[in-house]
Amino acid sequence: MGITTQIKKCVVDSARLLWWLQIFARNGTLTPSIRHIKPNKDRVFIFGNGPSLKEDITPYVRALQNEHTIMVNQSLTHSLALQLKPTYYVLMDPAYWGHYTDEENHENSLTKCCMDLSKALSKVYWNMILLAPHNFFKRRNNKGIAIDNKNITIKTFNATELYSFARLERFLYKTNLAIPSGINVLIASLCCAIAMGYKKIYLLGADSNWHQQLYVDESNRLYLHDAHYYDEGSLPPKVYVPYTFSFVSKCMANAFRAYEELGKLQFNITNLSSTSMIDAFPRDSLKNVLGGGHINTMK
Repeated sequence: MGITTQIKKCVVDSARLLWWLQIFARNGTLTPSIRHIKPNKDRVFIFGNGPSLKEDITPYVRALQNEHTIMVNQSLTHSLALQLKPTYYVLMDPAYWGHYTDEENHENSLTKCCMDLSKALSKVYWNMILLAPHNFFKRRNNKGIAIDNKNITIKTFNATELYSFARLERFLYKTNLAIPSGINVLIASLCCAIAMGYKKIYLLGADSNWHQQLYVDESNRLYLHDAHYYDEGSLPPKVYVPYTFSFVSKCMANAFRAYEELGKLQFNITNLSSTSMIDAFPRDSLKNVLGGGHINTMK
């Protein structure tokens, strides 16, 4: 790298750092409560909601019940979560905390999601830690989910985004003072696992093939066939996306950049998803990781 390029990179990284400091002062906290969590195991399994998850973990449900696990979004409203009894549950989307517009709440879809999840949370009978972004949680309102269950403990994490100097990035990600940009719930879950100090992080259900599920109708409205492992029927539900295709494409690119950044910083993340567009982490299989844990409990 030439001296001119190095200077330009240093200037850009410094500008990003100053911007992060400004955002952090408004939305961050120096003492995220996620730091109080001290896991008694070295590894954690993060379950995305991609269609590949069901087939990948079906033979290993009982073995995974003895592991530390993270589930996300609406998965608690479906039977697999009740079998797995996740250790942690991550909700990143501001809609869960009541921050959404009427346009985003197309046909009351977000209201229904919050109501369904609230019911599921009330039925949690095991000890579970719910991880919430600090800035959304502190400004939550009554349009979001309701949590009134003594079995659920809420811990918060910083969701202030930063790309800057690599060594500084690694420190800030490990101490949960920052996370990479392009945030989605899987990236948030990975960052939470890093902040909690897990030595090995395994990712499942991370299909991340959203580009194959998007289409624009004759009125230039963008829709997503939102595919999940728990979908019933041959086609996943069609969801209206109140943004342009350009904006959504940029968000997807930012997400993959975030995965790439976490991969470069070597946090020992392994992708176990049989179907996945994420190319930032080494690949393996649940069979290899669990070895003799093949017990089919989903009949």
